[in-house]
Amino acid sequence: MSTITFREEYTKQHINNDKKNIIKESIIDGTLGLSFVYMDKKDDKVHRIFVKENKDDSTFELKEEKNGKEDTKTLSMAEFTKLIKEPYLKFVADYMKERKPAKGDKNTSKGGAKKRSKKASKKSSKKASKSGSISGGAKKRSKKASKKSSKKASKKRSKKSSMSGGAKKSSKKASKKRSKKSSKKASKKRSKKSSMSGGAKKRSKKASKKGSKKASKKRSKKGTK
Repeated sequence: MSTITFREEYTKQHINNDKKNIIKESIIDGTLGLSFVYMDKKDDKVHRIFVKENKDDSTFELKEEKNGKEDTKTLSMAEFTKLIKEPYLKFVADYMKERKPAKGDKNTSKGGAKKRSKKASKKSSKKASKSGSISGGAKKRSKKASKKSSKKASKKRSKKSSMSGGAKKSSKKASKKRSKKSSKKASKKRSKKSSMSGGAKKRSKKASKKGSKKASKKRSKKGTK
C-alpha cells in the first residue's frame, strides 16, 4: 500500500489579447517514489513533461510532449539531475534539495546507513583523538613527575655532599685543634724539663763552688797550724 509523504500543485493562468497561457506544476512523493508534471500551454502549443521514479533500479521514466510529438526515455540519476537543472523545472530542483526519505525506502535507508557509518567513524576518531590527548597528558605528567623527582634527588645529594663536606671541614678543624693542643702541651713539657735540668745544673754548680770553697778554707787552716 502506497503512502504519499509530499504533494504540491501550482497552476498559473494568464490571458493576453484573448490568448490563454497556462502553466501547471505538480509534485507527488511517497513510498512508491517521486513523480512530477510540468505543462506550459500557449493556445494550441503544448509542452508537457511527466517523470516517474522507478525505485527498483533507481531510474526515472520520462514522457515528453512538445509541438505534437511525444518521446519516452529512461533516465539515470545523473541524467535526471541534469534535466531538473532546466529553468522551468526549478521547482523540482528546489524540492530535491529538501527531500526527506520516505519510510521503507531501501535506497534512502542505504543513504541513512552511510550517514550513520560516517557519524560513527567521526565519533570513533574523536574518541581516538581524546584517548591520544589523554595518553599525551599522562606522558607529560610522568615527565613532570620524573623531573621533580630528579630535582629532589639532586637536591638531596647536594645537601648530603654539603653536609659531608661540612663534616670533613669540622673534622679537619678538630684535628688541627687537637694537633695544636698536643704540640703546645709537648712544647710546654719540654720547656719545663729543660728548665728543670738547667736548675739542677745551676744547683750542682753552686754545690761544687761551695765544696771547693770549704776545701780551700780547710787547707788554709792546716797551713797556719
